[in-house]
Amino acid sequence: MIKGSMEIPQGSMVGLVGARAGGKTTLLKLFSGSLLPTKPGCVFVPSHLRVLNVSPDPLFYKGSLYDNLKFGVEKPDDPDGSMERVLRICTALDLPPRVLDLIKDTSLVDIVWATVLTATEKHLCLLARAFIANFEVLCLHKPTQQFGRETASRVITMLRQFVDEKGVEQDFKTRHLRRCRTCVFTTVSDLGFNSCDLIYEIDNREMRMISADDVTPAMLA
Repeated sequence: MIKGSMEIPQGSMVGLVGARAGGKTTLLKLFSGSLLPTKPGCVFVPSHLRVLNVSPDPLFYKGSLYDNLKFGVEKPDDPDGSMERVLRICTALDLPPRVLDLIKDTSLVDIVWATVLTATEKHLCLLARAFIANFEVLCLHKPTQQFGRETASRVITMLRQFVDEKGVEQDFKTRHLRRCRTCVFTTVSDLGFNSCDLIYEIDNREMRMISADDVTPAMLA
């Protein structure tokens, strides 16, 4: 059992660090509701907040790539799922023109996307889907692990933008009308924790808040 407590203010970017198998992934699953706590009251997330657990394993269903990317958008006519916004987010993530063309062609519904896209493209699409869905809270397990430093830096910048601007590729003039956005993620890179508002070290015994200066290489596992 992990001792300690954690309080995450809405509108925060929070990094979880710690040794391998120390409980970081389990804690993320508890936050997102994909794993239920064994004791009542040990994890509380306000019920009005939509929480998305972003799996580290890219999955695609039969349908167009555009439909796959906007999966999770609440309503069919929601502007969050517009083609224009989807393409802007994918462009910001630096998905290549080839993939952008595949997104635009909504007639391509019988393609096994996992065999068409490269490993990097699949993971970028996974992150794009999370930004497009536009939930209030994102829980991500090692979102930069699959990328080189340049792409990883771009991903962290967009996670920071998601928190600071209350969504990605949203109208800045309506920022004050949107709920705060929060991001909680495990990180294997200094690019991650140096951008965080809060950092927690998690191990099998306790959780504690630390500063960026306290992070050691052993914690980035």
